[in-house]
Amino acid sequence: MRRPRLRFPVGLLAIACAVSADLPPEPALPWLRSPDLHGDRVVFVCEGDLWLGELSTAKASRLTRGDGPESEPRFSPDGKQIAFSGTYDGVSEIYLIPTGGGAPRLLTYRNLTADPLDWTPDGQHVVFRAPDYPRPWTLWTVPQGGGFPR
Repeated sequence: MRRPRLRFPVGLLAIACAVSADLPPEPALPWLRSPDLHGDRVVFVCEGDLWLGELSTAKASRLTRGDGPESEPRFSPDGKQIAFSGTYDGVSEIYLIPTGGGAPRLLTYRNLTADPLDWTPDGQHVVFRAPDYPRPWTLWTVPQGGGFPR
């Protein structure tokens, strides 16, 4: 006598896969990303905003609450400013913010999709990369007071 095949578990698996395909994806976890150190202080990205913390106290405070995400923060050599990439109008531009807080100040105005990499040793320029301006993946500098990239 032949045993009947079990088709129920396979059918149940097919229904479960179809139902799970319609579920929305889980939200991204608020990972700490892109840390940069200056002495006892650390600046990093979490929840799409910049945070400034102290290593000795293990406490951090939020620096930005922008309309768009911020990324790639970099301390100036003197530790008084932070250069970062902010995507507020659909394209990433370079901004500066004082480490004491305040409003971010736009440095580039070229729709560059730019990411700051570092500062020049004298702290007068921010070094960044811009994959679309005008040659791909060229390093550029912009004065901390703003102006045209070189």
